[in-house]
Amino acid sequence: AGNVAARDAALVRKLRAAGCVILGKAKMSEWGNARGKASIGGWSGRGRLTRNPYALDRSAGGSSAGTAAAVSANLAAGAVGTETMGSIASPAALCGIVGLKPTVGLVSRAGLIPVSYTQDTAGPMTRSVRDAALLFSVLAGPDPSDPLTAAAGAHAETDYTKSLDSDALRGARIGVARNLFGISLHADRVVDRPRRGPGARGHGCSRGDPRRPGNSRARRESTRPSRGTVSMRSSPPRNRRHG
Repeated sequence: AGNVAARDAALVRKLRAAGCVILGKAKMSEWGNARGKASIGGWSGRGRLTRNPYALDRSAGGSSAGTAAAVSANLAAGAVGTETMGSIASPAALCGIVGLKPTVGLVSRAGLIPVSYTQDTAGPMTRSVRDAALLFSVLAGPDPSDPLTAAAGAHAETDYTKSLDSDALRGARIGVARNLFGISLHADRVVDRPRRGPGARGHGCSRGDPRRPGNSRARRESTRPSRGTVSMRSSPPRNRRHG
């Protein structure tokens, strides 16, 4: 408490220069949700659980929990989250928004507190793909205070919206990993509904179950985390309700 940063992070300076209004800071999972095996995404000792705007008795995920919840609840047009592995993607998925973890080195990390020097980066979290492209256009680019961004000038685009294509999925094959279903019948129906609905082939793409070699037991075993790995699959008993 009372510890105020002496200067803005590099990406915040970029946002201000582009005309963005900074509304505030959002809560994250305490210690990047690496507090223990039974830790809950979106929880911190100071603010307790970050609640999901779509279901206030559920977690917003983590660790960029407050960022995802704020955008999902329409409190901001866009926001910036940070990720080591899953901290943008997971809360974005749970809160029904768009989250992008860029390639490390495209966005300056100066002013951020990383968990991993080689994995951590900031990325946009918005309610639409176009908004994510707009925000990312501001964030991406080289920064002298972060040597890892030295090569970003040769790769970063000045306007990522130019790459948006409404027919990008035409001809694509999308695999539905239903061997991971079975935790919640309601969730299974919701996920499976677009595949069976009248608009399933509306964009010219096809959907199907990806095939994996081996018997069903081998497939089940392959979804379990091995020792020394981190599973990005939520644990329903911990993520179901938090009073």
